[in-house]
Amino acid sequence: MPSDDKKAAKKVDDGNYDKEVISKSPNLEIAQLRFLVNHPELDPTLKTTNLEQLMGEIKANDMAPFYKLLAEEMLASQRIGSTAKGLLVGSGRGGPVFLRLVSSKRVEKTNWKQNVVYLYQFPKTPYLPNPSPFCLKIETYLRANNLKYEVISSFTARSEKGKLPFIELNGEQVSDSQIIIWHLQKQFQVEDSLKGEQRGVARAIDRMLDMSTVNCLNHERMVNKAHLTLARNVSGLPLPGFITNILAKRFAKGSQSNINKKMDRLSGDELKEVLKRDVQALDDVLADKKFLFGDRMTVADCTTFGHLATAYYLPFRQPITDLLDEEHPRLKDYLNRIRAHYWQDWKLPEY
Repeated sequence: MPSDDKKAAKKVDDGNYDKEVISKSPNLEIAQLRFLVNHPELDPTLKTTNLEQLMGEIKANDMAPFYKLLAEEMLASQRIGSTAKGLLVGSGRGGPVFLRLVSSKRVEKTNWKQNVVYLYQFPKTPYLPNPSPFCLKIETYLRANNLKYEVISSFTARSEKGKLPFIELNGEQVSDSQIIIWHLQKQFQVEDSLKGEQRGVARAIDRMLDMSTVNCLNHERMVNKAHLTLARNVSGLPLPGFITNILAKRFAKGSQSNINKKMDRLSGDELKEVLKRDVQALDDVLADKKFLFGDRMTVADCTTFGHLATAYYLPFRQPITDLLDEEHPRLKDYLNRIRAHYWQDWKLPEY
């Protein structure tokens, strides 16, 4: 950015800036990046890369007014009604920056192959194959049942219902992790073969994890330690530190609100007690068995692994870390056993 332009940009009042002045990007490279991050049809992975480059230029050149304009442009470019929200990736003095979440009814994979499961999920992170317990649950299920699948990673893709993960199978879209598994069981004739009491316990475990345990785990990693969860070395988000720090505060606030709605505004200590009792229940069922119900993986095992693994293997202490390390070593060994058997390509970095 030429020095004269830089000085001029700094003189613009952040509250009443002249858009005509700062809408003229300082050079062609920044102008091109600005165009690409606002382009509705650009591949989400490329858009993320371009946004990272653009944020680097904005930070290096101290372009706060330009940043404010960019934030407004990206927010305005969302299709209100198509999706009610976007993926918040940063904030400047003028407000939030979003990547638009794109919900779609149409099948995205037009050249699909018969009986190949196309799994849409978040990109992997340095520590986890997927940061979402629901995504990890589905991919673990696919691996445990030797189903042929392909992963399509995206920060912004969403199903018709606004969900991630979702799958496409033989030209049909299916979302919600439990509905996905029901669909796969029917399509490929893979059942847990549990009967009576075991079937009832398995269903109760699945619902406990998806409706209760997940919120207790999220309170720690998404509220109390959002700044660690979203740090670039943990999340893999291609954003500078000053952006992730701002993002963490907004992320924590939104997560707390969501948890309050689902858990009747329980306090932090009360959520820890719920987690403790949930984990004790899992340990009671597991006992000394290889998996929850014997020598064969079930849906309940995939759900358990998805929720516990996406928290336990993060590189910072949490209540779940203490519970498994100090009180329930059998569950810790159980997680390591599943990871070693079904996730041989999952390598934890040194820390």
